[in-house]
Amino acid sequence: MDIFAALALATEPPLKSVIDGSPYKNNESLLSATVWRQILGISFYNVVILCLAMFMGRLAAGLPVYDRDTMTGINEPEDYEKRFTKMMRDYENEY
Repeated sequence: MDIFAALALATEPPLKSVIDGSPYKNNESLLSATVWRQILGISFYNVVILCLAMFMGRLAAGLPVYDRDTMTGINEPEDYEKRFTKMMRDYENEY
């Protein structure tokens, strides 16, 4: 993947403003405060969405809740078929 970016940079002539610009200081950060805010904001957003999907996905998909101690309802074949059918139907509608 980096090959195409390297080719693009190698084939472009250098900009005069970049050549005449002063070098960066040694203690200057590569990422500005805005970039750090965006990285942290998007990361937080992704964690929230993943947690919601993990812990509330069954509710959002309309699947039955079963007792985790006795595991009732999970080994019944019709329940498995319903879940698999719903998952495949949602997948086909998505793509």
